[in-house]
Amino acid sequence: MQSGFRDQMLPLLPQLKGETPRSNLARNVSLFAADWYQSFVRWLDDESSPLPGEIKNSELQSKLQNKENLEEHIDFEVLDKNIAETVFNFFHGGPQILRPMLADPKTQIGTVIIYPIKLSFIFDKDSFVSTVHPSWALEDIKKTIGAKHKFDPSTATFLSDSTNVVIPDDTTAQKIIELFGPKIQISLPGSLKMNPTQHGKTSSIGSVGSIPATLRMSTIAEGSIFSAFLQCLCRIPAFKEAVNQITIPATPNETNDTPQIAFVRYFREICQNPTAQFPTESSPISNAFNTAIYMRTDEINTIRHFELPGLLSIVFREINCGVDLFKFKEQRTELCPKCKYFNQFEVELTSMMVEITTKLFRKTKIEDCIAQYFSLRKRAKTNRWECPQCKKKVLVREQNKSLSTPNILVIYIHRFVKGSSHDFNILPDEVIYGPTLNLEPFTGNKADKYKLIGSIAHVGRTFTQRYKGFILEEDGKKWTMYNDNRSRPATARSVYFEEPLAMVYVRK
Repeated sequence: MQSGFRDQMLPLLPQLKGETPRSNLARNVSLFAADWYQSFVRWLDDESSPLPGEIKNSELQSKLQNKENLEEHIDFEVLDKNIAETVFNFFHGGPQILRPMLADPKTQIGTVIIYPIKLSFIFDKDSFVSTVHPSWALEDIKKTIGAKHKFDPSTATFLSDSTNVVIPDDTTAQKIIELFGPKIQISLPGSLKMNPTQHGKTSSIGSVGSIPATLRMSTIAEGSIFSAFLQCLCRIPAFKEAVNQITIPATPNETNDTPQIAFVRYFREICQNPTAQFPTESSPISNAFNTAIYMRTDEINTIRHFELPGLLSIVFREINCGVDLFKFKEQRTELCPKCKYFNQFEVELTSMMVEITTKLFRKTKIEDCIAQYFSLRKRAKTNRWECPQCKKKVLVREQNKSLSTPNILVIYIHRFVKGSSHDFNILPDEVIYGPTLNLEPFTGNKADKYKLIGSIAHVGRTFTQRYKGFILEEDGKKWTMYNDNRSRPATARSVYFEEPLAMVYVRK
């Protein structure tokens, strides 16, 4: 195994030693402590040199958190993300520190962004220099900066440099200075889709594309839909009890740093310090959870972060903690419309994904979506099925039948659909729901009555993982509104917004 890894790395040795330039700008990078990296390159260059041991980035991460002045080749070294993943898989350790590499606006040379980019807004009429026009909206400023640095502008968050408050995209430059002052910082995720050179200044979903599949779990805890979902779980006594039954070591190491332990530490941190966001850049515990999950599986490559069902099935499998509270079984039936041949099989799920159905003379209710979920329906036109009996390719009819229901029910509304140009568009259709849900008409079980404890919506375009959520506190009376930068008490009437992405229910 050791020789195979060296054989894989040796062709890259000139680049690793800095003898050849980095490849291109459309790339994310990973930082390594300089002393570990140098011992790693020595071992590659000379097989008789000792193995460098597990990756030790904790001191480097601490320096980054303290905003210390750091220099490449002295404090840290840089590896392209795809190479870094191979190195982490072999040596383990960590934590992994991801950073975007952007184009310098003047030289177009690749520049690693260690700390947030900072801007100064100047439009004083008595000044010889102006950086913005008073009427410019932040969205236009984002596009200009994104075009210069070759990144997709909708992945960026602009914050007040003094208060870290997120500034809305429709705010004008003049209003920004009045409310937040002239100094602004740009926060970018550690791993992001770069804006290709040929797309110029465009920032539309169709021309740039959605978040790429290679965006892994590294930012799952950073203002994502999954972060809002964890806020719901923190309010469920049964799930908290399942987590608290797991004994974890005081200090994880190479032999015991499993996804389950990383998740338990992360979940307990949220329970102790409830907040709207746990950025991976400032929380070593959330960083450890991200790294532990994505180092164990490649399946996350096929899932975008707003696709909660796929995300949950992988995370629950990896952490093996409280999953029985979410599990339920269904019987699936596939029917050939030509010869009436049918195939039946059972599936086990942790969430229910429903489609939005439309009504002519009233708004759609969540019960309408669930009724469609359990009805006999055609499969998509692009997905034809060859009948084993009549051998014809047909649009198969499918139907779900409930065999069991969970104690914690997660319903995900399918709002993101792929367009003709391979981009993802959001369906803005309204869906009405209330504080309770009765599944008896669909399952035939009188005990299938549920109480709403959380509702989550996606805010913005498919690039961003910003969310808005309402979560019922453990007292069963007070609601709290969360988004990616703050939380506040909410009235019961404000909870049921009409474009939900996911709802979390507990059995009554």
